[in-house]
Amino acid sequence: MNIIVNSSKISLENQHVNNAKKILLAGPGLSSYKTTEIIFPANKNEVLNLFGQSQLYEAYSLLKDLNVPNVYITNCYNRSDYLMLMNKIIHYDFDYFIPINLYFRDSFYNPTKDKDQYYCEYFLEQFSQVDSLTTIMMTEKHASLYEDFDHYTLEMANVEINFLNSFNYNNSDLLNKYGNNLNFVYNNIKDIPYSNVLLGGLFATRDYSKYLSSIKNLTAIYDIDYNDIQGLRAMYFKNNYYTGDITLENPMNFKEVVDIYANALIDDVIKRAIKALNLDRFKGKLYNKYIAVQIESEVTKALNELKLKLFKEYTINRISFKKTSPTAGYVIVDYSFVPYGTLESVNVIMGV
Repeated sequence: MNIIVNSSKISLENQHVNNAKKILLAGPGLSSYKTTEIIFPANKNEVLNLFGQSQLYEAYSLLKDLNVPNVYITNCYNRSDYLMLMNKIIHYDFDYFIPINLYFRDSFYNPTKDKDQYYCEYFLEQFSQVDSLTTIMMTEKHASLYEDFDHYTLEMANVEINFLNSFNYNNSDLLNKYGNNLNFVYNNIKDIPYSNVLLGGLFATRDYSKYLSSIKNLTAIYDIDYNDIQGLRAMYFKNNYYTGDITLENPMNFKEVVDIYANALIDDVIKRAIKALNLDRFKGKLYNKYIAVQIESEVTKALNELKLKLFKEYTINRISFKKTSPTAGYVIVDYSFVPYGTLESVNVIMGV
């Protein structure tokens, strides 16, 4: 399948904010060649030569058609490869992890827990052990496989409800703590087999001063409305018949408490803001007033570069040093900002 989509042009300012974002795309090649190796291909031809006209190649092509610059890939030829891969990628700093050929409902037998476990739950669990900021993007069976609207929306709702019920049954607080790192989008775009790949492309190229870029030359299967998914966390794509565009609706994650952090768009801003502050060059240095001034200057410079691009305004509340031993400690950076799309202020406290 040759996938070509027409996305909105990305401004230079938008490229500046998003140029560090990294996607890891995991899916099957035509063979078991280089399974679970993480590769940064130069172009589509390299992926085609390595893995053939495969699902992995198709998904990679879609992201490149959406002008996503930093796309890493890994061949998960068998289902077990996804589990083996987690031992590697929890040590990386990917912004988005997008598995294909793996549905939101899919599970496996986990012998260490002696029970069946959702793949996406396992992924979330592994990332949580290292407090990762990686967002997992999952999708479901394609809408074209269902006979009518009611059949499709009812099954999708049941898939999500069964997933949530499994956490209530096991008294798990995983979603309460880390549910913001899990996204689920309906697979309801005609001729696009992976809506989660499309979702990753939108987030990786988004203009933060707007909702999300719309996409032309695509059609959503079934006219889903907010009333059809009310109370659910699934995102879906919707037709705009006036402009001929496709837009993403209901951008929620799986954080149990429904607040500003449960909004996937706001959560994305928070993660971007945290990653934008890199104070590694101060590690190992003796903390004094001069270093304190340098750190504040570095933080101010980084936030100024993101103002009016990532968020509307910001305030630095406190920069201090917490001593943990006579010769060691960590820098505390406390700042707040107001993202686009909300009047609420988000407070971030970082320890470096």
